Amino acid sequence: MLEEELNAIKREFAEIEARLSSGGLKPEEIEKFSRRHAVCRQLLDTEAALGKAQREAEDTRQMLSSTDREIAEMAAAELPGLEAAAASLGKKLKLLIIPPDPADSKTSSLKYAPAWAATKARFSPRICCACTPASPRPWAGRRICATFPQQALKA
Repeated sequence: MLEEELNAIKREFAEIEARLSSGGLKPEEIEKFSRRHAVCRQLLDTEAALGKAQREAEDTRQMLSSTDREIAEMAAAELPGLEAAAASLGKKLKLLIIPPDPADSKTSSLKYAPAWAATKARFSPRICCACTPASPRPWAGRRICATFPQQALKA
């Protein structure tokens, strides 16, 4: 099943590269294809790294049966790290192959982020001495701190 999905992604990657290199695309299409190209590229790179790690682990397992004692000891020392790397890459590949959530690719909320940050900073209460919020309104006058009553807070 994993191999079928990887083959489908390889075909999709080739189609996307062909579409991007053909030209004549609208900016929206270029953005959409570029995003999908990056996702496919990351997935295929992870698959290649997993294949390499599995081959190295298999070669190291074969070296364990070597008649040379030093080589067998070196292989025994390297094998756990290689197997861990292969397992890690296998998990990463399984996570990457899950289809992305369509809502994750929306960037419309980012254009409002600076305004939201300014609004949040302006209207969120200020905390004095980790006790009570100080009034952000200049007409509210002075408030007394609950922790240190002798200190009057400026608005």
